[in-house]
Amino acid sequence: MAACYIHMDQGLVIDLRNDTLCSGRFSSCAPIVLYNAVSHLAGLSHLGGCDALDEPKITHLNVLATVVRPTVVHVLAGAGEYRLQTFTFAPIHGHVGIVSALFAPPIVVHHNFNGISDYSSITVSEIGGALNIAPDNPLAMTALRTAATINGRGHHFGFIGEKHDDKLSLWL
Repeated sequence: MAACYIHMDQGLVIDLRNDTLCSGRFSSCAPIVLYNAVSHLAGLSHLGGCDALDEPKITHLNVLATVVRPTVVHVLAGAGEYRLQTFTFAPIHGHVGIVSALFAPPIVVHHNFNGISDYSSITVSEIGGALNIAPDNPLAMTALRTAATINGRGHHFGFIGEKHDDKLSLWL
């Protein structure tokens, strides 16, 4: 089982029975998790600059949704930007309403997982056939940064971002 790490403005679809999704370094970015409880497909989007959503970001989320056909979506927030005045993090939630509106019933939209809504890192997996979202990263993971790494993963991966949109189109 591989733990596949994505970077800002990337998205990935995998079968959680075979692999795990992860990402990190969320501050003004946000993790968006799409999950289909029947097919076990999951999508993770590392939504960059989530207070400034533009058409490509919305398009990427729509493509992930088309592939995953989610039964549930978790629209989460990053840990936020550090405020020196208060010595705290201020999570950014400007994307929550816009992204949530992309998913209509019967898709269930949550803004947290087990009470956690703000993530600095995330790992998406299945435990006992059920979705699990953890606020950390595994020790061993494959960063999907280069075309060679992405292409080497085979056709059970669907990928968007950094001009690799053609990889995900294999799933449509």
